[in-house]
Amino acid sequence: MIFFAKKDIYYILAIILLNIILYLPAIFFTNDIHIVYYIISPLISLFLISTLFLVYYKIDKENKILTMQFLFIKFEIKIERITKLERTKNLKLSFATSFKRLKICYGLKRETKKTTFYISPKKEDEFLNCITSINKNLEVLD
Repeated sequence: MIFFAKKDIYYILAIILLNIILYLPAIFFTNDIHIVYYIISPLISLFLISTLFLVYYKIDKENKILTMQFLFIKFEIKIERITKLERTKNLKLSFATSFKRLKICYGLKRETKKTTFYISPKKEDEFLNCITSINKNLEVLD
């Protein structure tokens, strides 16, 4: 199953603001801007805007794998190794495009280093049901 990322207004406003800041020098300092700026700025803009559309999470029930895709970055984890899911609100850099996120704690109990990911699926309850149907030992916190 594929779950697309939810986007809240703050994320969209942040992207709009970054694009405005990116183009301010071109508006006010037209004589001093190098041609490279006119090539790099649209590329950065395209990158920022594409983050709104190219983020999703895929659950492969057959192989029991959760895939997190953010633009061209793809990360896969085995669902059996997820120890905890927790609803949270934070601004940490992650695979999430919303401030209302799910915190995924990943790693076996005997491992000393645990890894944490943050995601924001649109259909959060359906996502949780799908994950917990595969991993029955998963701890889900609100």
